[in-house]
Amino acid sequence: MNQYCVIVANGTKTRFFTLENSEFPEIESSPTLVETNTVVHPDHDAHHAKSPRAEELNVSAKAQKPGYSKAASQAHDRRYVKNIANEASKLNQAQHISALVLVSQKRMLGDLRSAMKNKLQGVNTLELAKDLSKLSPWELHNYLAKEKLLPERKKPTHTH
Repeated sequence: MNQYCVIVANGTKTRFFTLENSEFPEIESSPTLVETNTVVHPDHDAHHAKSPRAEELNVSAKAQKPGYSKAASQAHDRRYVKNIANEASKLNQAQHISALVLVSQKRMLGDLRSAMKNKLQGVNTLELAKDLSKLSPWELHNYLAKEKLLPERKKPTHTH
């Protein structure tokens, strides 16, 4: 089977998935979308800090910086997209991706496309301009299969 990678991005978090065959297709449906990694936007890293106080300090420091502006935010957005592309490149080196499915809001999809073009040459890229970031892996797989972007999950081969 082709090695699929699905990247679901929104403005704050990007989730990476691979399509994995079941170890026991006679009793489990297969293939299954498995989440492998997450990249968080630099402006939202504070939400993942260990203490609420760290988040407060980060937010107040940003508010006090006179140069923290739209330009700084755009720089963080570029860094976020670059981090996503770097992570996709690492996944490609480890798993030899043959098909990449990019799923994101329309405004972010163009930036992702450009960043991926340089990092994943020769990988067939499919796109969906939609925010599906809240879906579970199961729901996401079903949705993408209905859109013909992923193969459908097959029922177990063993029946009673």
